[in-house]
Amino acid sequence: MLRLYKPKHLLCCMSGSTLACAAFGADTYPSKPVTILVPYPAGGLSDVVARIVAKPLGDRLGQPVVVENSGGAAGAIGVQKVLASPADGYCVLRGSPSSLVRQSGNQVQER
Repeated sequence: MLRLYKPKHLLCCMSGSTLACAAFGADTYPSKPVTILVPYPAGGLSDVVARIVAKPLGDRLGQPVVVENSGGAAGAIGVQKVLASPADGYCVLRGSPSSLVRQSGNQVQER
C-alpha cells in the first residue's frame, strides 16, 4: 500500500538531515590561534586586561590566544585592522566603547 506523507513531515525530515550534514562538515572552533587586538600601546589598562584574560581563554579554547598591540591615532588604527580582518572570530578587539563610536562616526563621514 502506498503511503502519502504530509508535507510537514517531509519538511522536518529534510531539515533534520540538512542540519546533520552541516554539523558533520563544520570545523571545530577554534582551529587556529585567536588574536586579541588592543588598539592602544602596550602597558595600558586595556593591554593588562587583555593579557590577564588571554591565558585562561586559551586554556578554555584549547588554542593559543595572542595579544597584539596596535597603538596610534587614538585607537583608530587597531579598530581598522579588526574591521579589515575576516569576520570569523579569530581576531577580536579589546578596546573601549569610545574607539568604536569614533570609528563608526569616521565611516559615516567618509560615505
